[in-house]
Amino acid sequence: MLFLELRCASTDDRDPISLMTGPRAGNGAPLLTKTPDKTAGGGARGEHMRFRSIQVRIDTYGKAPAKYGRNAYKVGLADRPLLVRAGWTDVGTGRGSYPYAYVSPPEGSRGSNTTIPLQVPTDEEILAIALQMHQRRERLTEVVEGFVVDYRPPGEVVLQISETFVFQPGRPWGERLGPSPPVLREFAEFTFGVGAAWGVDLVWERGEDQPPVWRRRDGHVVDATPGPSE
Repeated sequence: MLFLELRCASTDDRDPISLMTGPRAGNGAPLLTKTPDKTAGGGARGEHMRFRSIQVRIDTYGKAPAKYGRNAYKVGLADRPLLVRAGWTDVGTGRGSYPYAYVSPPEGSRGSNTTIPLQVPTDEEILAIALQMHQRRERLTEVVEGFVVDYRPPGEVVLQISETFVFQPGRPWGERLGPSPPVLREFAEFTFGVGAAWGVDLVWERGEDQPPVWRRRDGHVVDATPGPSE
């Protein structure tokens, strides 16, 4: 009988959510180290965008440590700027391998697993951002209206098995094999709302010059007002 031990290393070291643990603007969104891209008209993203209204349930993960206040809750990092836009107060960030954001609700508002109103870009606006990034064919990350937006081109190494150990009976030390061929990203991918309670993924699986396939992450949407594209 053979036993395999694999040691894997992802070479994709750009974690968009890690942006959320750095310096933040007053609206709870992270401050990027680069200037966000401009729109075709020369203005910053969000200046002339069209939006639609949705109601989204935000999951909480219990109370924050007592030092952050009696009514502070733990939420995912990507949901913090959405809650701040809805009137919540950002009170801190936890530590650890998966840190939480600590936020407090407005007076009289439900804290645990709350539902908040959001203004999100229409499909046309999201597609325009995706196509602009897709034209550049390089890894790009921005923050648009509090949402982390990430574009990942095809051909990037997403996984590399660095070592393989094969163990057989009677050979306690095993046989060490070299690294395997890297796993490459097959299609270009775009995400609006990385890690957030609401978001959209676009994948160019039909071809680089074909319209992308839409995958909506709307399981937390309670109610929505149709946008111009719906």
